[in-house]
Amino acid sequence: MTAHKHVAAFVVNDVEKSSLTKKSSQKSNKRNGARTTISVDIRIFLLAIISNIVFAFFIGVAYGTVSPTFTELSHTLSSSSSAARIHPPPSQPSGEITVLPLLWSDEKDGERDNAAQLHITYDEPTLSYRDTSINASSSYEAVKDSYHSVGEHLIVDVRNIPNEDNFLTDEGRLIEVFKNITLSKGMRLGSYACHREERDVSGLSCGLLFLEGHVSFHTFPEARMVSIDMYAFGSDLLLSIVAALGESGSFGVSELGKGFKSCTTCDEEKDDEDDDDADSGDDDDDEEEEEDDDDDGMKTYWSHKLRGYRSYENNTRAHYLDNSDLADWLMIPLDLKYKKEVVSVETPYQRIDIWDMIEHDDTPGWDEGLKFGLEAGDSRWMEDDLTFPERLLFLDGAYQTHNDSEHECHEAHVHPAMFTHPNPVHVAIIGGGEGAILREVLKHDTVTHVTMIELDQMMIDVCKKYLPLYSDCGHIANSTKSCFDDPRVELLISDAHDWFLEHYGPNDDDDDDDSGRFLFDVVLIDVLDPEEAGSLSDKLYTDPSFLDALYSSLSPSGVVSIRAGKAPSIRDPKAQEGVNSQRERFFNMLERNSQTAAMHLYEEPSCGNHEVEAFLLVCKHVNCREGWYASADAIDGKIARRVSGSRRMEGGLWNAEGQAAALFHYDGSTHYMYQHPPKAWETVYCRREPTPYECAFRGLDLAANIHDVGNGLTILQKNSDGTDNTVTTRVYATRQIQKGDYIMAYDLASSLFVSNQIQQNLKSYSSTSTTTSSNNTSFTIIDELSQFINDRSHLSLTKGYQSNVVEMGASALIRTVHDANDANVDRLRPILKGMKQPPFSPVFDRHRYSLDVFLVATRDIKTGEEILKYEGVWE
Repeated sequence: MTAHKHVAAFVVNDVEKSSLTKKSSQKSNKRNGARTTISVDIRIFLLAIISNIVFAFFIGVAYGTVSPTFTELSHTLSSSSSAARIHPPPSQPSGEITVLPLLWSDEKDGERDNAAQLHITYDEPTLSYRDTSINASSSYEAVKDSYHSVGEHLIVDVRNIPNEDNFLTDEGRLIEVFKNITLSKGMRLGSYACHREERDVSGLSCGLLFLEGHVSFHTFPEARMVSIDMYAFGSDLLLSIVAALGESGSFGVSELGKGFKSCTTCDEEKDDEDDDDADSGDDDDDEEEEEDDDDDGMKTYWSHKLRGYRSYENNTRAHYLDNSDLADWLMIPLDLKYKKEVVSVETPYQRIDIWDMIEHDDTPGWDEGLKFGLEAGDSRWMEDDLTFPERLLFLDGAYQTHNDSEHECHEAHVHPAMFTHPNPVHVAIIGGGEGAILREVLKHDTVTHVTMIELDQMMIDVCKKYLPLYSDCGHIANSTKSCFDDPRVELLISDAHDWFLEHYGPNDDDDDDDSGRFLFDVVLIDVLDPEEAGSLSDKLYTDPSFLDALYSSLSPSGVVSIRAGKAPSIRDPKAQEGVNSQRERFFNMLERNSQTAAMHLYEEPSCGNHEVEAFLLVCKHVNCREGWYASADAIDGKIARRVSGSRRMEGGLWNAEGQAAALFHYDGSTHYMYQHPPKAWETVYCRREPTPYECAFRGLDLAANIHDVGNGLTILQKNSDGTDNTVTTRVYATRQIQKGDYIMAYDLASSLFVSNQIQQNLKSYSSTSTTTSSNNTSFTIIDELSQFINDRSHLSLTKGYQSNVVEMGASALIRTVHDANDANVDRLRPILKGMKQPPFSPVFDRHRYSLDVFLVATRDIKTGEEILKYEGVWE
């Protein structure tokens, strides 16, 4: 109670003081002749304002507002030249439209221009996208998944645009261009607005909002350029808009679409211009390219990328452009000088995309130099104006090949297997619809029949039309213009998996004499790589019954060549855990099969891929290693005997050279490179669990010592029977030798490898190749050489590799003993006792020479002790 009294007193005192102040002020004003003012308490003023706001709020809630109709609003805004245009959607949904005007302005010469930006909201919009309709009120999750979590982004730069009649600053004409294009593709316009800031640039910036996304563009009249940015929900809308930009005559030029030409079928009749485009080396195509590259011609640069989050099932891409080679190589890069879609086809089995491309750093090659007569010192060698487009092939978004490197890639796939086999007569091809694998096979004169099993007839038809050189056998002697028309070819449109099981599987009871089928010497599998294989190719890599049928179709010395995907890196994880797990499982299936005798991996860096391409050779018999490990000279000899000469090619790189080489890339030296797989294969292989035993023998033990004659060893001659008639040479240790040290490593490393064929040739000529000494004593030099090889050689550890290792140094002087327990040195033994060499081991492929020659101490050897080896040490 006391507190309240104090407060009241405080208030009264304040009022009295205020009243006295007012009276004193009034008297002072009267004396000074000033105007009388009235003072108001600020608290009363604030209370009045708040009361009015509350009162207005409840009145608004009680009576509500009436929104103008779309027609009334459009009519009202059309009277103002500064108002933004409003376009109703093509199919306006039912429901009341709420329009919220928002004004923005900027100053121009003291005047203020107002632009109305309109936001149109639909009560229950139906989001239609091509053939899919989703009601927004029925399922929010469906809308979110189809339109909010998944989208696509398109950026387009158009340069050298004719700016006639100030087109690039004409808001109405520009908006009309984008409105026509987007509305024709089913996008529904909600609102748009344009903005011009002449203090910085003289161009125009506009934004269009759609129910399916947005479009914004910026014009630069001085540079004759427009930059476009588009975003849309979904995955397949914006690419068609790129094509529509050209089809609609946008920006006053109807050739904008040259940067992107869409084709959905190859069965329709094409005009003469399309026929000219079929061959990338055609003169008309070159003229068109020169026109595109003209500085005065319009140029289009664009980039397309999928956005958002897509669901993955069984590690399968949700869209063919999702993390695909096609997206990374062509769709996403904005700085490609030229990219053009030649054809895009959805077959019943796969998607086929063929594109032409020129990169900005491409310079003329041999082909262009011949055509345009470039000479030494010509500055055009360093420019990209004369380069021909590269034509690339993609299947389901995965890169397959392109015309500039297809010879290297297809020769690498075919010829190592063909020349590994001693005499290929019957060949089977699985896939290979583009025809290049068939072309390489038909170059071999030994081949009398080729069975080609291709699932997709449309693949063959598309490649015949748009990649004609792939199946052109007109330059091959005794062949036809089209490889598919060669009488040796039997083309089967069938599923290769089912075909092999039907004709060579366990349930096939047909009599071979009645069936007319062949046992194939070589089978070439040209389908998607194991890591890229879809549902159609998966069973070729995962079905053991297909593998059994495949082996049943092979002749006793048959070989199989398979595309093995991209080469690994030494930093890759265990193969079974990384991105190559599917390939590893396929390798394991091959290794477990009892009919797999040998597997050899090799790489070809010139396939045109961003990463090195790998291939796998599989043998049914270990004797294939004799052909696989043949010397470069031996391979060159086989090429000369088997591959007939080529006729003059009509077009392409080789027409100026007359008789072209039958093989463009593959030769003996190339094959020799294939025999040594890179270290990454060995590294990844040795990360298997458990670690393969031979991985402990990769290279020499750097901690061990090397003992050679004059450096820990000495050679002495002694009488073995106590008389002067029999003298033997022996090797002794002159210092302590520890277990695991290397014995005569330098001498053994100089060993000579002589094949069985060379030894047979020596024996066949020994009776006729003689000479006579000065004292008329006749002797046979070749007989002595042959005997020297027999006395000092041992067979290579690599089974099937018919080669003998001839010891050329002092290591041959080490005395042998009959009992292995008496010996104190032994060879390197990477294979455990009772085991055999595995069919697949990059370790053996890379270290077969060192495993064939080196000796190590099996125990500590004392100074003065003789070095002894077991007589069967090399067996």
